Amino acid sequence: MNLRGRRGTLLHILVLLLGLGLAVQPSFLLAAESPSTAGKAPAAEVADAAQTGQTVRHSLAYFLGGRAEATLRYTDTHLDIPVPLGYGQKVVGADLQLHVTPSAALNAQSWMVVLVNGQVAGQFSLAGNRGPIFQKLALDGTLFHSGFNTIELRAAQHYTLRCEHPIAPQIWSQVQLKDSSLTLKLTPTVWQPNLSDLGQIFDPAQTTANGHLRLFYTDDNHPGYWEATVLAVEGAALRYQYLPVDVRAQSFSAEHLQAWLQEPATTMQTALFVGNPNTLEPLLRSAQVRVSTDVPALRILRWPGHPHHVGVALVGQGKPLVELAHAFADPAVLWPPLTQASVHDVRFPPGKNLLPPKGVAEFSDDAFALSDLGFTTQTRTGYDPASFDLRLWNGGWQRKAQLRLHLAYAAGMSPQSALNVVVNGSALDSIPLNNPQGGRYSDYTVTLPPTILHPGWNAIHLEPVLVPQSNGGDCRPFFLGNLWVTVYGDSVFQWMGGGLRARQPDLAPLAQAAYPFNGQGQQLTVQGSSLRAANVSAAMTLLGKLAQAAGRPLPARFVAQSKPLPTADIYVGTLQGKGAWDRIPGGRDALFQEEPEVASVHPEHSLLAFLQEPVPARRAHARIQWDAEDNGDLAFLRIWRTGAKTRVLLTAGDPQKLQQATQTLVQYGPWAQLKGNLAWWRVGSDRIFTLGLSETPFRTFGVRGGLALWVSRHPWISLAVLLFFGLLFVLASRSALRQYARRRQRAEMAEAEPLAAENVRSLQTPPLTTAPSAQSQAIPVSEPLTDVRGSGAPTCSTALLYQQTFRTRAASGGWHAAVEDPRYRRVYPRRRTEARDAAPYPYWS
Repeated sequence: MNLRGRRGTLLHILVLLLGLGLAVQPSFLLAAESPSTAGKAPAAEVADAAQTGQTVRHSLAYFLGGRAEATLRYTDTHLDIPVPLGYGQKVVGADLQLHVTPSAALNAQSWMVVLVNGQVAGQFSLAGNRGPIFQKLALDGTLFHSGFNTIELRAAQHYTLRCEHPIAPQIWSQVQLKDSSLTLKLTPTVWQPNLSDLGQIFDPAQTTANGHLRLFYTDDNHPGYWEATVLAVEGAALRYQYLPVDVRAQSFSAEHLQAWLQEPATTMQTALFVGNPNTLEPLLRSAQVRVSTDVPALRILRWPGHPHHVGVALVGQGKPLVELAHAFADPAVLWPPLTQASVHDVRFPPGKNLLPPKGVAEFSDDAFALSDLGFTTQTRTGYDPASFDLRLWNGGWQRKAQLRLHLAYAAGMSPQSALNVVVNGSALDSIPLNNPQGGRYSDYTVTLPPTILHPGWNAIHLEPVLVPQSNGGDCRPFFLGNLWVTVYGDSVFQWMGGGLRARQPDLAPLAQAAYPFNGQGQQLTVQGSSLRAANVSAAMTLLGKLAQAAGRPLPARFVAQSKPLPTADIYVGTLQGKGAWDRIPGGRDALFQEEPEVASVHPEHSLLAFLQEPVPARRAHARIQWDAEDNGDLAFLRIWRTGAKTRVLLTAGDPQKLQQATQTLVQYGPWAQLKGNLAWWRVGSDRIFTLGLSETPFRTFGVRGGLALWVSRHPWISLAVLLFFGLLFVLASRSALRQYARRRQRAEMAEAEPLAAENVRSLQTPPLTTAPSAQSQAIPVSEPLTDVRGSGAPTCSTALLYQQTFRTRAASGGWHAAVEDPRYRRVYPRRRTEARDAAPYPYWS
């Protein structure tokens, strides 16, 4: 690292400290400005600043996302209104006009206090007998500062002097936000920014609805120039954060520069310059700056006599310029408090570390923490707390999921307290918070069935109901208690597999997180149909918005030519006129077709949109056709997939309409409406029309469990059918068991034939000499056997066959014998009657 200037040693130490721990780690080459001019402005510039002013008026709904009204409930409540104020501006006066409708039950002890950044600016009565209140308050301009200010409307509301219930339903006041307004009288201030102030130069705290960024580009054909230009625009957009950026590109020339400097400045005007030292020589000379041609440099530019115009110049060429742009594009890089620095030796983390966002993945079975959805550990307190809100993308049908919550709640709450789980407006579960000593759930599992999840965005709300143990009333003291519940960011969401995947990508994940371009770890190719200023403006505005959605720079190279490249990822161009698309890879008629084709587009051809259901069905097709001449001021945004490559097209009729349509698209409202695989809108209108998963007129999937649905409709018929099949099962089982028994008997008899013959031979031996007792004795069978007790009729239905000896024992007053002989095989009965008729001799058991 080389250092210049008299403060080289101190700057060296400072830069080393600033460069530690950065994902992009550049080394700086610094050039210090003269101490006599640093941070100062000529007296003429100060006078000019005092003479320039601006009045900005917005409804309070503008600061609160378009809410029409806000209701303040209970005895002590408040409403916070954030008011942005950019750097280089000063409030010299402000007027607040409020339209408030209080409840008729409120008495004269009810008041509203207006605070600006915690300081009381005014107050007025909320007595209900006055009816609707129109109150105008003059606010001191010294209460405001650069950045975000907070105007707090705090209400103290009462309906009686004694025995008051502090959460009675009649205690309320409604603020009509659309009819209330804030008027700011602004004047520009002199401000000398440094490189360490890049976050204030591209400041999201603007009083306007978007940030205006002037881009001056050159006709530089050196490799890497347009890649550096794209990174520079994305770096500015990332510092603007959520604020929509309207990029207005112009080719650089001395005439264009002077025209920009002559524009009246009511706020700080910012321009971005990218080029090599030769092409930007008029710029550097006008700003009285000398830049070495050997190393790339990042420079803050100011012009004498124009205190409210500031320029940020990236000067260099080739690979060093690209490295400089990479360092500028990452807001995490800390820059020194100087007006100029050079960068080299830029290093990046491995591409495998760039993972796609979990919350908008098209179709996966991964488990991920809620922190991957942007949900941080949050706590809700009080009697009427807000809900915990989640938003999750579902890229298919009939999918099942689980939500495993990690939460804790405080002691001292009533057993009626609970945390209700509401999915897409339907109550799914209620988690009890009923332990008086408080408690914690480390892994409370909630199953989300396929019937409650639908394709597209799904909203999950965790709504706490915190009830104190003492509810007051009847002149008893009211104690809100220790009411709080916390849901931790390490709670887990998991898809449980199954379901059907959507065939085509969707614009909603693209708008939410720049998916699938976010996390690819590779350079994108963006193609414009020409290098006209309007076409470049549209492309850079779109890329800046995608970088904001991704939350990081998206390295891309910009190519301008009329013949579309088959390797391009994003197309930004016109449909007709000079510079229109000649041939488009992957689609016909401006890419409005699902199946991959290559065909020509001409102004006289019709513009055809062929829409197909993600689940194939012959009747779920819709063809929409209109003439190109009737497009008028329509603009289109299309996303589709060719093989494994996802492509995006932004197009309109001509370059001027394309630029205006892109400016409209990136605003808060239109951008949030994007979904489906095709969107169109009229230039200047904030209403977006979309076609996709949720807008198609036909559904190709039916009700799950059709048999269950039929049973629920015909219960008695279903019962009769069930009994009939049950009876058939019983009869079939008995028949099968009977056949099995017969086969088993035949097999046993066949196996006994050899043994029977052997037994006959063994029975011819003489009897034993021992006396009959509890011993086994062989008896010859030359004579028929008779019952030893003299009985002649058998008394049982079974006999023990094929025994070589019979046993004699004294039991029940007589002898029992069992004999085995092949002649008596019929003694093994099939039936009782058959055994009695066939056996010539008795048998015993």
